[in-house]
Amino acid sequence: MNAKNPLCTGAVQHADNDAREQRRQALMDRMDAYQRGAGPAPTTAEFEQWKEDVAFSLAMGRLLSGACDN
Repeated sequence: MNAKNPLCTGAVQHADNDAREQRRQALMDRMDAYQRGAGPAPTTAEFEQWKEDVAFSLAMGRLLSGACDN
């Protein structure tokens, strides 16, 4: 582990991680309610935001995958 890299020490955190998780949970809750007949279907915009959030998380994972190797 590269202790000099703040990404490796956990010192750097992405401020929007919580927002992405809250959006994901809200989408899951809406999907569950819809499937049970207890609410409206999720919107296209919610699915698009989820898709963007997943793409961001995957890109960050790839970017950081070698950051702590040295």
